[in-house]
Amino acid sequence: MVKKINLLFASLLIITSIFVMPLAYGKTINNANTKNINKINITNPKDEIVEPMQFGMAIVTAPSGLNVKTGPGTNYPIKGAYSYHTILDITSFAEEDNNGTLWYPVENMDKSLSGWVDGDYIEMIGD
Repeated sequence: MVKKINLLFASLLIITSIFVMPLAYGKTINNANTKNINKINITNPKDEIVEPMQFGMAIVTAPSGLNVKTGPGTNYPIKGAYSYHTILDITSFAEEDNNGTLWYPVENMDKSLSGWVDGDYIEMIGD
């Protein structure tokens, strides 16, 4: 009885290695010289990937001006405001708030006002 169980186990092991293992590694059973490339294409129109601006220059695009906050979010106090078309230096990486808004740390060219601005109201300029 033990010999039959061992023989059955060995047979299952061989069958598994012949048929299942090649599938797990993306190869064909008939050993054809091809590669299986598995691509996962997941799209959800609600989940748009937004790459934040890197360090550089930006311009205020809000005609009514843009509030400067003490931190990256609407819950931070207003520190001041930039007028329309003010040129800004982006001083570090953007941060995303809980609503998905990107906030950029900036300062104006004469360095008289620095803080965080909503990325929806600036546009990258230059290279």
